[in-house]
Amino acid sequence: MRDPATTSRTAQKARTREALKEAARACFGRRGYQETQIGDIARAAGVAQGTMYVHFASKEAILDELLDELDAELVARLEAAWAALSPRARDEDVPDLAARVRILAGECLSVWHDHRELLRAFAERASLGLDVRRLHDGVSPGAARWVRQLLERAASELGVTIPYPALVGHALLGLWMRVGLFSLFDDTVPRGELAELLTRLSLGAIGGVAVPGGPSESSAEPVPARRAGRPTTRSHS
Repeated sequence: MRDPATTSRTAQKARTREALKEAARACFGRRGYQETQIGDIARAAGVAQGTMYVHFASKEAILDELLDELDAELVARLEAAWAALSPRARDEDVPDLAARVRILAGECLSVWHDHRELLRAFAERASLGLDVRRLHDGVSPGAARWVRQLLERAASELGVTIPYPALVGHALLGLWMRVGLFSLFDDTVPRGELAELLTRLSLGAIGGVAVPGGPSESSAEPVPARRAGRPTTRSHS
């Protein structure tokens, strides 16, 4: 049986950690990432600055944990939206696929809008210099993996091959993120129109790289440009 005093201390530490994260979120939203100092976060959370360092080594560490939680929430929202679609809708052709992508795009935009202070902090930190691994993973590595798995399932259902699905997944999510960031700084375009734009861009991108036939029938290389009447080009990435 656990010592009640130990249990109480553990619960208090958890509450303090959550208070620090909420304080950081508020400070990032109010002051901006660059202008927020460790002392600002500690004062907003009502703790001593030394207590702050017990939980987090820096404001970068707090933002990383907040972004990880945002990533988990985004994946959960996307999974719930996908599961809400009927099996029949998931097996239909392009119009249903477009409607499905539009729903997913709307969920992404909604989550990012709900956590806009974190996206702004991420963008501000990136402009100041960002760890290469974090830049490679992006703001939502879990969501990128989910998109890759979705692309693989969709390709299997449609009988096509999507080359380099992990890279395509990152590219699509990066595209969505760029539009999402635009909407945070400029609200002149209605969110519904942004979701429609993302739908068309995504379907065009997927259609541009998809190769007819499954993996056993075709190579994983992209469709050569000459099939679309253009000179053949090869990527060196």
